[in-house]
Amino acid sequence: AINYHRWTVCKAAVLLGEKENLPVYKFLREPLIRKFGKGWYAELEVVAKELEKTSWNCK
Repeated sequence: AINYHRWTVCKAAVLLGEKENLPVYKFLREPLIRKFGKGWYAELEVVAKELEKTSWNCK
């Protein structure tokens, strides 16, 4: 599991991401790939697309 913490220092980036409809995982693509690998990130994208089809909001 990956934990997501909402830090006040990141508030401007979060607001910009919301304005541009850019999920956090897409913004952090390169660091996530460095940490977990391309295969892991590809699986994340598949899961995120499936979640977008449901009523669950992954913002």
